[in-house]
Amino acid sequence: MTLTEQQSIRARLRIVQAQLASAHDDLARAQQRVQLVPVSVTITADSKADSGGAWTIGDAFHDAGRVLTVTAGVALVGGAALLPFALLAALGAAGRRQWVRRQRNRALDAAPGSSPS
Repeated sequence: MTLTEQQSIRARLRIVQAQLASAHDDLARAQQRVQLVPVSVTITADSKADSGGAWTIGDAFHDAGRVLTVTAGVALVGGAALLPFALLAALGAAGRRQWVRRQRNRALDAAPGSSPS
């Protein structure tokens, strides 16, 4: 490594160190602002809100229907995503069966003592 290359690397390191120091200063200022911001939280009940009452059998049917709807949707999307892979697997299996059949017939035709068909 030449002296010029070493000086260039040192100059780049000084630039990066200055950028890092500036980023640390920005972070310190941001943390100080966050510490100085007062925050208060108050939770109040909404008098107009419906309490909902007791959970009824109708609610149970509605919830069960929603669960079944979501489950059917997930199954439909999953099936649509897996369909191309299933088709490729079926084509591969059919091709392999055909290949095995040809290999078996070649082996039987080449077997000693076999009569030509």
